[in-house]
Amino acid sequence: MATRIGKGHRSLNLTLRKELNLYANVRPCCSLTGYKTRYDNVDLITIRENTIGEYSGLEHQRSTPEIKYEEVVIDNCRMMLVKNPALFDVLVMPNLYGDIISDLCAGLIDGLGLTSSCNIGEGGISLAEAVHGSAPDIAGKNLANPTALMLSAVTTLRHLELHGKADRIQNAILNTIAEGKYRTADLDGTSTTDFTKAIIDHL
Repeated sequence: MATRIGKGHRSLNLTLRKELNLYANVRPCCSLTGYKTRYDNVDLITIRENTIGEYSGLEHQRSTPEIKYEEVVIDNCRMMLVKNPALFDVLVMPNLYGDIISDLCAGLIDGLGLTSSCNIGEGGISLAEAVHGSAPDIAGKNLANPTALMLSAVTTLRHLELHGKADRIQNAILNTIAEGKYRTADLDGTSTTDFTKAIIDHL
């Protein structure tokens, strides 16, 4: 879903988030077995406030004292993530910081093409999406990496409690990447279509 660039064009993505009150954007980020990157121990989740600006977690902590947390200044957080991402498990952040830090986390495992996300609101409303944009500059060139979008679809299946189907698709994706025979260009491969066909063959 892309929004035309220019005045008078409201972001379709932001519109959906606000109209449906999807207040939390959840972005998991995990190292992939069989795909070598600078870090092999990344396993964290960024929870980003989605619909308003700055907020504090103190109010929530007071009402639920069983939640243990540690506050970290954003500058130090970035440094610690780059030095040792294994220190982190769940990061809860306001909108702007969450946007910046979640992209940094994606870089730890080699980019936005591998990271899914899910926008969550009250009443069970959920909207999954890839973290990256629509990438019109590579449309039709057999270069796009569909992993983030497919993992977002897996998130939707889990939300619908179709865990067996979700596991089947997720395993097919991860096994294809780990096998290394067919990958997309950003993962040192050559073809989106070959990568996608390999995933289908693994189902």
